[in-house]
Amino acid sequence: MTKLVAPHMQKKKKGSIIYIGSIASFGSIVPYGALSGYIVSKSCLLSMSKMVAQQLAPDNVRANCILPGIIKTRFGEVVSASQEVSWELHADDEVFSGVLPTIPMHRAGEPEEVAGLAVFLASDDASYITGENYGVAGGMQSRL
Repeated sequence: MTKLVAPHMQKKKKGSIIYIGSIASFGSIVPYGALSGYIVSKSCLLSMSKMVAQQLAPDNVRANCILPGIIKTRFGEVVSASQEVSWELHADDEVFSGVLPTIPMHRAGEPEEVAGLAVFLASDDASYITGENYGVAGGMQSRL
């Protein structure tokens, strides 16, 4: 996708590419052995976003990566659950109770909290921000 969109942004001398990684990229804080392939693929985005940022910065095109932690989504439920998961979205932290003690804020994040950062990074207010990785993980990254 980056290869397809970057030339258009470079031509316009403006743009923002936002990758969605995962706090799981820092495997030492996420003990999910069954998710090793997922963790590796998301780790690659950390390096890729920095590489793309370096390559496109001269053309005023920015690249950043958002690293969500446990977010109240269906995927977040699957990752957090120790039993069978219903595919209905839950409005409370009950389904995340097993993982909440590992999060300094002791709660799962809301999808809107990730979206808010994405909107900011895409805006002109973030015009001098590139090559950065942002955790939206309730402080999980602070334990590194």
